[in-house]
Amino acid sequence: MNDIGMRWVLIFLWSSFMSSGIVWKCEASTDISIPRFTLNLDLPPRERWKEIVRYYPLDSFPRFVEAIHGAGFIPMSALVVDEQIGAHFDEAFEEPYLSEMLGIMDVINVTKVDMVQTQSLYDFFMYFCTSVVMQGEDGTVYHGRNMDFYGTIMSYSDALRNMTMTVDFQRGGKTLYTGTTFLGFVGLLTGSRHGVLSLSTDERDYDVPQLANLAELVITNRPTPIGFLMRSVLENVTDFEEAIKILSDTYIITPTYIIVAGANKDEGAVITRRENETIDVHRLDSSVGRWYVFDANNDHWLTTCHAPRYNTLRFMLNNTDQADAGLDVIRDMLSTAPIYRKNTLYTALMCPALSTYESSIRFSSNSDFNDDLFTSWKYWTAVHNGERTYPTERI
Repeated sequence: MNDIGMRWVLIFLWSSFMSSGIVWKCEASTDISIPRFTLNLDLPPRERWKEIVRYYPLDSFPRFVEAIHGAGFIPMSALVVDEQIGAHFDEAFEEPYLSEMLGIMDVINVTKVDMVQTQSLYDFFMYFCTSVVMQGEDGTVYHGRNMDFYGTIMSYSDALRNMTMTVDFQRGGKTLYTGTTFLGFVGLLTGSRHGVLSLSTDERDYDVPQLANLAELVITNRPTPIGFLMRSVLENVTDFEEAIKILSDTYIITPTYIIVAGANKDEGAVITRRENETIDVHRLDSSVGRWYVFDANNDHWLTTCHAPRYNTLRFMLNNTDQADAGLDVIRDMLSTAPIYRKNTLYTALMCPALSTYESSIRFSSNSDFNDDLFTSWKYWTAVHNGERTYPTERI
């Protein structure tokens, strides 16, 4: 089928789904409020996390580490590198994160190697995340993300959900920025500095020497773990363009997509990163009618993409009016399979201009919910190869 024919098939299916109420049918989900804490940045770094950590059962972190090892996520080669970093722990990590981790270890009985593995959580274990930035007709920019993870070992997902927290980072009694993170992880993968910008990061799956980059922490104190970089930007940067530059130029451990939303018109971008360079910055641009950018773990410039989450999200965005832009629409999109998955840990909705930050833990409450990406992949691949037509039911 040629491109024109494919487009008309999509339009026909879209109109059919709209009339039948099938498309945008959000999956049944039990959403649980994430525990929210205040972290006082005026305290010495070693004291900042102690009261927050004491909220959780003392065995929470060790059980999480056990779940990681039990799932077999960490290859032996990575364990060797982690042990080397653990042996040079004080030299490998920069302040204030080093002291913050030591403070957590004062409360929880974990090893330095366990703490190293936690700080590299994203770099090795987080996959299939999705982020959307869209701009309303009045110039307000909205940002949403699903945090997903790799694998089907539910003990791992349950451990992570039980360790998820939202933290208001305060200085002088006022919230400077807010982020959602995990017990023991002192960086941020999702966060917003109110009135300035919001950030999320999504995995970019390309072969790189991740272990070598991680090992370089011991030798040069570089590269920077992505969670540390994002938290540093939220804490220290008050200008959107300055944030884009820092996020683009800093040497990191692994390729990634960094999604940024600002407080002003056209302040939105997806930064496509290699570990040591930026490949592309895809921005909102009202002058050419680009009122949204998004990422679902695919380079946006690729002309052919068979990834079901990416194509589903692109299709929904292409058929949404800018007048409807907002956090409710983003939430609906992020709650639709296959964008929403059994392995979706939490959803965060942010609007820097309105100082809005909402987050919730996600559980699929539909026992028949099938988010099998490989099944979806087979459908999409077969269609693009001309082997079959689109199915009549949503997949």
